[in-house]
Amino acid sequence: MIQELARFRAQCRTLEGLDRLGKPAYRWWLDEAAKLLDGQAEDLATGVEWRSGWKDVQARLAELRGAALDYTEADRARDESTHPVQARIRELEFSRDEELDAVKAGLEFAPLEAKALLESRIAYSELRLGAKPWPSEADVAKGNAELLQVTDVSDLNRRAWDVVDPDAVLGTPEQLVLAMLLAKRGVELSPSDGGYEVRDTYAWSLTWLGRGPEALAAIDAAIAVAGDARPLIEASKARIEQELARWADSERPAREAELAVWRKELAAWALPADLESRIASEQAAVRARYESQLTPLRAESKERRTWRFEDSQQEWWHAQLAALDGELTWLSTMREAAVASTETEHAKARWSEAIEGIARSPKYAGQKWPSGDRLTPQAGLLPLGANPVTGLWEFVHLQTGVEPTLGADGRVLRDAEGRLTLTPETGMVLVLLPGGRVPVADSQGQAHWIPRVALSPFFLSKYELTAEQWDRMSTRRGRHYTAGKAMTPANNISWDDISALWPRELGWCGFPSETQWEYGCRGGTTTTWWTGNDEDSLKGAGNVRFDDASTGIVPVGKLRANGFGLHDVHGNVVEWCGDTSDATADPRTGDGLRDDGVDSSVYRMLRGGDWDYSPGFAGSADRGNRTPELRSVFAGLRPSRGITP
Repeated sequence: MIQELARFRAQCRTLEGLDRLGKPAYRWWLDEAAKLLDGQAEDLATGVEWRSGWKDVQARLAELRGAALDYTEADRARDESTHPVQARIRELEFSRDEELDAVKAGLEFAPLEAKALLESRIAYSELRLGAKPWPSEADVAKGNAELLQVTDVSDLNRRAWDVVDPDAVLGTPEQLVLAMLLAKRGVELSPSDGGYEVRDTYAWSLTWLGRGPEALAAIDAAIAVAGDARPLIEASKARIEQELARWADSERPAREAELAVWRKELAAWALPADLESRIASEQAAVRARYESQLTPLRAESKERRTWRFEDSQQEWWHAQLAALDGELTWLSTMREAAVASTETEHAKARWSEAIEGIARSPKYAGQKWPSGDRLTPQAGLLPLGANPVTGLWEFVHLQTGVEPTLGADGRVLRDAEGRLTLTPETGMVLVLLPGGRVPVADSQGQAHWIPRVALSPFFLSKYELTAEQWDRMSTRRGRHYTAGKAMTPANNISWDDISALWPRELGWCGFPSETQWEYGCRGGTTTTWWTGNDEDSLKGAGNVRFDDASTGIVPVGKLRANGFGLHDVHGNVVEWCGDTSDATADPRTGDGLRDDGVDSSVYRMLRGGDWDYSPGFAGSADRGNRTPELRSVFAGLRPSRGITP
């Protein structure tokens, strides 16, 4: 049975030989799974021989375990402490404790920030009204001598602006003096006809120090060199004039009254009376959420894994049967998904509609399917219907989750842009892409062989595989960076980790080739990004670093989709492909894969860029490579799937 299971899994990883099975691949899959799981009764009349099934394996395993040596407390403690889930338990406990601290800090932040603002206003007003002296410029310069040797004007400006920004909380008196010195140095290092930003910063630093005439001279100098930014700096000057007017001698009584009010407010300040109860309530919700994950893991960690026998042969048999039982347990869950995808009345109706709709669709006109003129049901996939915007059919992969949210009519809900309503429980959604060639790019940089490959039709994931979907299939769970958000892409997974996942997948899913990936990414376009050749066109469609600012990782499907209905092909996480870097092999017929067939010492390809890439490195033709064992929070996956006869 072990060899039969291995052969079954091997066939589920390749399209070769499926046309010789004598039946549709989905039917073959179900028949083979039934043989492995259910076994076969002997029938002497027909000559059918008995073959064992999963129940026989479990019965023999239970019989063996009945003869095992006693399970000691030391065995129990060792099994629990060394169980593989302990790493996940520790990670969850650490995350829980961090979140508990964050809840407390977050609820305390607003009242403490209000207190800090009061203290800042009081300290500043006391300086401006002469109640306290400003720190000496010489003392501040002496204490920051190294910082004042910086020669990068942008760095000097950034450090100073963080303190004097009129829309933020002002810095301390020492920080305000230092900001003035930094901005002054930036002005001195700037060319006489440039540096309007640091000149504006310098003007604001002088404003806060009460040096009005100097501040106005500095802002006028900024306006003189601002060029196209002149309206912006003129608006800044108007605000500086308003701030200076507030501290005119005629306004002194108003400022003194204001200071008295603030002092009374500070004296009466206290944390909200209900703060402790609010903290306790929100922390209890956090603990409950984590306990729902920790409780089953702790129960799993108590699983008996040490089985000792007097007879070494029994030990060997136990190891074989235990491994086989685990494999068959997983196969049983896959069979549930396979049955739900093709065998229920609901599934049969969906597939009948899909096969007919695809045959009539102009989007798939002239396509040749492995089974002939028409597509056949695909094991594990349930049709969701054609995307009304793209016209392409979409399918849910039931092993990784459930259908997207359904409406009252039993159909998936979509918005005006064809966007599905996803939940953390949603399975991977695959788009059936017609065969064709990658368009020749307008600009240089496209790999020369890519437009030459004639691709057969294939499935490509509509979204990057999510952390939740990965965890439902993989044994290496819960290692993703999510920034506390649901439905972010799976990450911190290497090419090798993903390769180890495929045998646990129902069948025929894998890495896309670079050619398939670029075909899907472009969605028929020839431009730098599918959105166009202008970086600004990518805003709202790609999660990359714009204007040197990153939004971090985001949930899949929130940004605009391309012409094929694929989301996040530019940015979010960079996506592993199947090809080896600098491969010498010719592109494989049908999918364009270029794999030299060497072991994991070679580099593997990545596409699409991530949330920390600038747009210029996340184009449709841009290519990267890394060693296959690399795990990075920036790297994830967009699975593809072959079409079976």
